[in-house]
Amino acid sequence: MNSKLQSQFQNYPWPRGVLKSAPHYIMILGLSGLFVWLAVSSISGKAPIYDEPIHVAGGYAALKAGDFRIDPENGVLPNMWGALPHCILDSGLKIPDKADPMWREHNRWRLTQKIMFAPSSDHDKIFLLSRMMFIPVALLAALTVYAVSLRLWGARGALVSLGAFSLSPTVLANSGLVKSDMFCALLMLLSAYYFWLIMEKLTIARLLCFISSFSMLWISKMSAPIIIPVLLAILLASSLLRASCHVDIINCRCRIRKWYLRAGLAFLLLAVSSVFSLALIWSAYGFRYSMLPDNNGSYELSILWEKLTEGNKLPEKTVDLLRKHRILPEAYLYGMAYVVKNSRSRDAFLDGKYSNRGWYSFFPLCFVYKTPIPIILLSCIGLASPFICSFKDKSRHSIVFLWRLSLPLSLALIYFLSAVVSNLNIGHRHLIPVYLPLFIIAGGAGLALKKNKWAKSMILILFSALAVENFLIYPHYLSYFSPIAGGPSKGYHRLVDSSLDWGQDLKPLKQWLRANRTDDSKVYISYFGSVDLDAYEMMQKRLLCDLEQVSHSLFRLEPGTYCISATMLQMAYFPDLAQWNEKHERDLQFYQKYFDLLHSASNDPHEVQRLVRQHGRDFWEDSLRNHEKLRFAKLASLLRKRKPDKMIGFSFLVFELSDEDITMFSGKR
Repeated sequence: MNSKLQSQFQNYPWPRGVLKSAPHYIMILGLSGLFVWLAVSSISGKAPIYDEPIHVAGGYAALKAGDFRIDPENGVLPNMWGALPHCILDSGLKIPDKADPMWREHNRWRLTQKIMFAPSSDHDKIFLLSRMMFIPVALLAALTVYAVSLRLWGARGALVSLGAFSLSPTVLANSGLVKSDMFCALLMLLSAYYFWLIMEKLTIARLLCFISSFSMLWISKMSAPIIIPVLLAILLASSLLRASCHVDIINCRCRIRKWYLRAGLAFLLLAVSSVFSLALIWSAYGFRYSMLPDNNGSYELSILWEKLTEGNKLPEKTVDLLRKHRILPEAYLYGMAYVVKNSRSRDAFLDGKYSNRGWYSFFPLCFVYKTPIPIILLSCIGLASPFICSFKDKSRHSIVFLWRLSLPLSLALIYFLSAVVSNLNIGHRHLIPVYLPLFIIAGGAGLALKKNKWAKSMILILFSALAVENFLIYPHYLSYFSPIAGGPSKGYHRLVDSSLDWGQDLKPLKQWLRANRTDDSKVYISYFGSVDLDAYEMMQKRLLCDLEQVSHSLFRLEPGTYCISATMLQMAYFPDLAQWNEKHERDLQFYQKYFDLLHSASNDPHEVQRLVRQHGRDFWEDSLRNHEKLRFAKLASLLRKRKPDKMIGFSFLVFELSDEDITMFSGKR
């Protein structure tokens, strides 16, 4: 069998590289330029998404103060990369004084707001600078997809892959955001690709590229361990489909034919790469174990550690062991423990249902709902084309195509399966590492382009349809839903959070309100995001928000304009209040009495003080907080039954409520 495989691989050359014609180079530049323009222009008018402020603040605190407490669970590499321009340029970011009790209390979100939303700061400039750092990363991912597809399928297939990448709403939605997802996807692909190449031929250049990408992956995102089964799958494919592995290092030139020798080479490679990864992790944290640069907050940190590592399961024991022997920096271990704990139980929403354990169907449905039909069809054609071509042309060997497909299929399937079994069902963005190999698979369609006119026409039609969908959703790529899901206007019935509503449309909402509503006292807002609404001069009346926002006065609900984030409307993170019932109504009526009492006295400071003394400050804070939640939950339950009067970017839903609507709300249900 080995001699037969060897003969097939020797007699079947690699596809030709770049066509030596000007149109091909023009198309590469055109698609790359189009991608950059779409990515940059689509984010320029958007507000910071939920996670961006804490990522930038975490990276800035790490670089400027050596303090890693703000955002340890995200990859330190993307955080520092996003904060780098603020360390070089004077963009207005300042580290709060260490005497601030928020440092000791580890109040990460309040620290973030102090760093990112100081009154004198130019917030738009700050986030634009950070976002621009991620455009080159996304462009490198595009060119990597092109290069891998070029290696597998030739020039035509590479253009198909690059075109699918450049027009994908999922890629465009996440390319300019300060997030770790694109970093992770790129480094996953590079690690798998260079390992796959090494299984063919081991050279110094390939070895260095693999070690570099593999090592950086471990400081880009906590999902890095998924790369291990991916590499093992490629090793298995090599054992089954490859006749031999060539070695060409300095004066050592040989061929490894036995599968167990290749397996030994692969495990030796992983061991050496792990040593380099360990060194890089320590260097990223300044070769310091402690998460804190001083003892300020060390006692509070120990309490947080106890909460994270309680339990006797294997992950907790592993983290405890690594922590005990200081194998990894404390901040890295804390991030691991945080991700493990939160991945076990996290509120999620799907098709009107709620769960804190997730569903096996979540990510498959995410993929179907959020992936354009043309990209799905291109991938199917790309998967089938190599075998159709080998069937029609006996000079083409299907076993060679299987080996080439083993690279993108191993990465796509294993990462997808890991997402499916996870309880962390909060966002379609977690599938980005699946999309890059999917585009490479789509490049297989290029094999059918050379002589088959039907294939040319079909692929042209699919790309035309993809371009039309891209044009229709621009610049609201994060809100894209395919016709299968009912389109973007129906998206909030399917998914929320980072699959649709990440707080990105706060600026467009602000612009719409300035143009269409002059009286802020008649505008109500419920916002899912971490931006300080005062910093963005959003002075409308504030309903329940995911992160607590300062409310400037007590107010009753009256006729007016209600602007509600899709995630808040669906009560995704308040699932116990999502289905309104008689108990909720009784609780609301109980707290309503105290709200009315305090609201009636709000114009008399002496009466307010008397009420506070009578019941205690803690009682009033709890009562007002519970009233706020229950009042909004009832409002949301009513609004979910009606169609929005206006949609801002498909993530902010605007309802015009009349006197009759408010009367209906005030009645007991």
